[in-house]
Amino acid sequence: MVVLSLPKNGVKLIEYNARFGDPEAINLLTLLRSDFVAILQAMVNQQLSKNLVDFSKQATVCKYAVPLGYPDNPLKDILIDISDVKHQDQLFLGAVDEKDGKLYATGSRTAAIIGIANTITEAEQLAEAEIQNLHGQLFHRKDIGTAELIQRRKNHMLKLRS
Repeated sequence: MVVLSLPKNGVKLIEYNARFGDPEAINLLTLLRSDFVAILQAMVNQQLSKNLVDFSKQATVCKYAVPLGYPDNPLKDILIDISDVKHQDQLFLGAVDEKDGKLYATGSRTAAIIGIANTITEAEQLAEAEIQNLHGQLFHRKDIGTAELIQRRKNHMLKLRS
């Protein structure tokens, strides 16, 4: 999550944070080509340098599937099926339990799907197509990563600046 202020003299960063299960972190770490452990070690040893961190120059879109009723009154312990997901390496399970070889959503962010492509539009289309392969009493926001949502966010930021 990034919190920005938009005073007339330019954008100011107020806060940023990203937990490993958050879309912000998943998007970035998916593109990381460097050794993540080496980066963490360099940070601890105060030896982090730009040449140690290398990202693929691609776009990503992360779409989360959550149980029906989320966030206020989510269904819990509902059976989900991920067997039709074609790109399992771009599937990240979250709030799930495994019982007797089956997966159950536990009431929060269940599964993230990452679309990776050369443009945000292409990445969004890949993520949207792949998330359709998750089955169960789940839903996801279809507008995440779309040109329309991005434009609405840009318009909102411009309005705040004026």
